[in-house]
Amino acid sequence: MHRFIEQYEQLKIPKEYFGLICTLRDKRPSEYTQITSFLSGTNKILIKDEAISSVDSIQTSIGDFRIDVPVWFGKFDNARFKVCVVGSEPRDTSSSFNIARVGNRIFASPFGADRWNCHSTIARRPQLKYFRALERLLCHPKVFLLLTDVIKEYSVVSLNKSHNDRYARQQFPRLIDKWRVFLTLELEIVKPDIIIAFGNTANQALMKVGLPKSDIIKVRHPSYGGERVAKEQIECIIKNQIGERLKETIYPGV
Repeated sequence: MHRFIEQYEQLKIPKEYFGLICTLRDKRPSEYTQITSFLSGTNKILIKDEAISSVDSIQTSIGDFRIDVPVWFGKFDNARFKVCVVGSEPRDTSSSFNIARVGNRIFASPFGADRWNCHSTIARRPQLKYFRALERLLCHPKVFLLLTDVIKEYSVVSLNKSHNDRYARQQFPRLIDKWRVFLTLELEIVKPDIIIAFGNTANQALMKVGLPKSDIIKVRHPSYGGERVAKEQIECIIKNQIGERLKETIYPGV
């Protein structure tokens, strides 16, 4: 996994960032995902209890940048099929998703993936929409699944989240250009068999990056009432494309 780590170190993540997530998962089994394929190839690190507790106090402030660091499920080297699920950009949904801070950069996971746990205490557990939509892809030993965004940063310019969202929309064209090379290199490392875009915005952003429309499968965004449709569309992908390419029925009943 060293190529992934080297790529994501460009985001200025803390040393052993992924090891920290694995440690949090081990120390807090009711809060963090217990899917064994999550961040496969990384190991937990030794960390003091007070350092783990400090994660709870990470709050975003005006002037901060929230960075969603891509994460994965499955063993890259052993996978026979690689899937990349792409969102448009991070959002500062809840401080509960924050994992680490370095200066004014706050790091978390796309789609709240490290908190895909039905016992999570995050209010309303919005991250589980993504888990339920992708659940049938997550644990198959032949599938490697990468979760990422076209744009990796989200600026906190106000204490009002709706103001921050509007600012993000205004900056969207500029930020697509800024992150174009990073995403292109990311996809070159993975060489995904399928690229799934969550929602119209991500789909259009991928085309603006330069990906051909034929390389992208647009899936309904799981939020805003789209979970059921997203799940159905992903099940069709599993049946008609992944299963077909692997020349087997990879899930019972599909």
